[in-house]
Amino acid sequence: LSLALPFALSKKGRIRLKERYGTWQLGNFRIWFHGASAGEVKGLLPVLSKVKRGPDDKVLLTSTSPGAFGVETPCWVSHHLL
Repeated sequence: LSLALPFALSKKGRIRLKERYGTWQLGNFRIWFHGASAGEVKGLLPVLSKVKRGPDDKVLLTSTSPGAFGVETPCWVSHHLL
């Protein structure tokens, strides 16, 4: 706990803190992808567009780094930071 406290109190640690601890709503997603790094998320973008078949398909994309979360994704992808 003592090691995590400075990070939790820093501005970087507070950004999207609720998502990081799982308080976001999953909703009704049909497809879930996870890309840990920015490179993995960029690599998933072509796959995401091929998997989405119709306007009702909802895609959830999770990532674990702020850099990966900064990658621009299509509007029909809900991107969350874990």
